[in-house]
Order: sequence, then C-alpha cells, then structure tokens
Amino acid sequence: MLKVLSFLVIILNVLDNYTTFRFLNATYGGYVVVEGNPVVRTLMGTLGVKASLGLEMAGMSLVAVFLAGTESLAWQSRLWTLIILALLPLWAVLNNVQIALSFHLPLF
Repeated sequence: MLKVLSFLVIILNVLDNYTTFRFLNATYGGYVVVEGNPVVRTLMGTLGVKASLGLEMAGMSLVAVFLAGTESLAWQSRLWTLIILALLPLWAVLNNVQIALSFHLPLF
C-alpha cells in the first residue's frame, strides 16, 4: 500500500511539474500565468523554473521513497503523510487543468 502511494506521489508530482512548466512559460491572450505558491515563486525567481521544479521533484521523490521503505516511523504516520503528499499535487494539477480549460488552452 505504501509503495503504491509513494508511486502515486511521484506520478502526481510529475504531472504537477509538467502542467506548471507548460503554463508558466507562455502568455495566453494577454494573460501571464504565475506560480500561486509564494515560496515556490521566490525559489523560481532565484533558481529559475526548470531548476526549481527539478529540485522539488527530486526532494519529493526522495521523501516518498523513504516513507514507503522506512520502518523507523509508524505505518499510520507514513500512510497519512503519503496521502497528504499525494493530495497536494493532485490539487495543483486539477487547478492547472481548470486554468487551461478556462482559457481554452491545449493540455499537451
């Protein structure tokens, strides 16, 4: 179960990073899309979009794999942490898709 959730966290982060990168690098009909998270926006301003997304992806992947494999934390704690780590990028992907649909933008 934890390994499946860990894999889901990684897949959802890939989708989040893809949609974020796709929409942050373009202007649509006079609208400029910006990162909603102020911490990530600051990181992107410092490191650039690609490096920031890569750093976030690497960190999240390491955390997900650690939580799936460690025995040093209670199973329930690892389970709920992975559920939360899956819900956050799921929310971001759904938000990005909603923006794309509202502006009639292609997703791919």
